[in-house]
Formats: sequence, C-alpha cells, structure tokens
Amino acid sequence: MAVETTETRIEYLGDGAATEFSFPFPVLEKSHLAVAAATDAGADAGYAEGADYTVALSASALGEAYAAVVTLSQPLPAGWTLAITRAVPLTQQTRLRNHEGFFPEAVEKSLDKLTMIDQQQQGLIDRALKAPPGSVPEELLESLMAAGERIDGVESAVAGLNSVKADKTELAAETTARQQADAALAAAKADKTALAAETTARISGDDSLSSALATETTARQNADSALAASKADKTDLAAETTARQNADAALTTAVAATYATKTEVSTGLAGKAGLTHAPQHAAAGADPVTPAAIGAVATNDSRLSDARTPTAHKASHATGGSDAITPASIGAVATND
Repeated sequence: MAVETTETRIEYLGDGAATEFSFPFPVLEKSHLAVAAATDAGADAGYAEGADYTVALSASALGEAYAAVVTLSQPLPAGWTLAITRAVPLTQQTRLRNHEGFFPEAVEKSLDKLTMIDQQQQGLIDRALKAPPGSVPEELLESLMAAGERIDGVESAVAGLNSVKADKTELAAETTARQQADAALAAAKADKTALAAETTARISGDDSLSSALATETTARQNADSALAASKADKTDLAAETTARQNADAALTTAVAATYATKTEVSTGLAGKAGLTHAPQHAAAGADPVTPAAIGAVATNDSRLSDARTPTAHKASHATGGSDAITPASIGAVATND
C-alpha cells in the first residue's frame, strides 16, 4: 500500500444528529487512531473507545487496512468538535535476516508505517512554537516571553470577552424571565377577562333561568287554573248529564204512558161504528172528494188520451232556437269540426 497523502487529522462539527464519521486517510490498525471530542467551550470531553465510540476498518484485496469509520454511541452535540487523528506507535517491528525469504509486502508495510510516523511527527512540529531560522536561544527566549505577554493580553481580552458573554447571558436570562413574566401577566389578564366574561354569562344565565322559572311557574298556575276550571266544567257536565238522563227517563216514562193510553183508546174504540168514513169521500159518497181537490187528474181526463195531434216544435231545437240541441248532446259531430 502506498501512502499518497500527507493528511493525518480530520475534524467534524457536531449537529446533534450524526453518529458516524469517516477517516479517509490510510491506517494499518484500529489502535493507530486517536479520537477526541471538545465541547463548545473547548474542554476535552474525554471520549474512550468502547464506551463512547467504536472503530471499523475497511480492507484492501491484500488485507491491508486503508480507511476507517468512527461510530459514536451518542450523536455529537451541536457545537462540539470531533477530531480523528492518526497516532502510530513509534516502533519498527519488522526483522529482515540473512538467507531468509524476502517479502515485499512486509517491507512495504514497514515503510508505510515509518512514513506515517514521519507525517505524525511533522504534524506535531507544525503545531509547536518555533523560532525563526538563524535565531539564537536568547532571541528565542525573548520571543517566547513576548509571546507570553501577548498570550496574557489575549487571556485578559478573552476574560473580558467571557465577562461580556456572561453579562450577555445574564441579560438574555433576564430578558427571558421578563418575557415569561409578561406572558404570565398577559395570561393572568386574559384569565381575568375570561373570568369577567364567565361571570357576566353566569349572571345572564341566572337571569334567564329566573325568567324561565317565572314563566314556568305562571304556566303551571295557568294549567292548575285550567285544570280546576276543567274539573268544575266536568262537575257541571256530570250534573247536566244526570239532568239529561233524568229528563230522558221522564220522557221515556211519558212516552210509555202515552203509548199505553193510545193503546187503551184504540182498544176502547175498536168496533165502534162511524169511525171509518173513507166511503163518504168516494165519488158516490155523501161527501165526495174531487180529483182536482187533491191535486190529481181524473181517469177519464182527455189529456190522458193519445189522440191529440202533437204540436210542431222542431224549430225550437235548431241552431239558434229557444231550445237548441247541440251535436254533442245527441252523440253527433258538428259539420264544421
């Protein structure tokens, strides 16, 4: 395997969701990786392999690892930084002996490891304080002391900035507290308004209930009066019914008495001469009744004979006559239909 890149470190910024982070640079073993996490304040999070993360290597066709994936047990919090660095032990364990087999892969792997160590050391050198070329130790010391002063100034500035941040945080907390208090006050006012509205609604409801109760009471009183009147009417009706029944009984008794009297009269008059006098009104009787007197026609009236000549009157039934007959009344169709 060839080491074709000089990169030995990669950093990721957490988003609170991602748990997998790749290391695209070649490594030989899982133990050759160092994983460190820093909080948003810059403090070391103290990640440990197994408890906080695991490392998986992908292998080439020759079985040589060349890339890795670091998987965290929990998502990297937003604002945190994850640094994955190659940390190869500073050892060389390949032994080449005379008259033994030559294994190019073993030699290449040893060269790869040494190259990785060089890159690792160069990375540490690049991160170290260095004196300019040609300077003497005294100059370096002065440079370091000047750098220290600058660092003190930076620390003072950082302290001031942190103080400002703290004040800003306190101000934000106070602002949040004020906003919460305002929200609580607004909610209390809303509750007070709602309570007033509910009180008004309850009073209105009580008034409506009182009115409805008064109406119902009046209706019940009217119903009771109507019921009492109905009972009185019923009593009067019962009395009237009794009176009617008594009258009907009296009438029945009177009718029975009347029929009994009529029967007695008929019985008493039975066989008495002179009571039947229809023959006296006959044509030959002592007191004859003429047909005209009773609105009748004598049997020998000439008007009952068919010998009379009919009066011509067809003109009265013609169209325009006094008693016109229509075609429809005799089951015919008009000529102009």
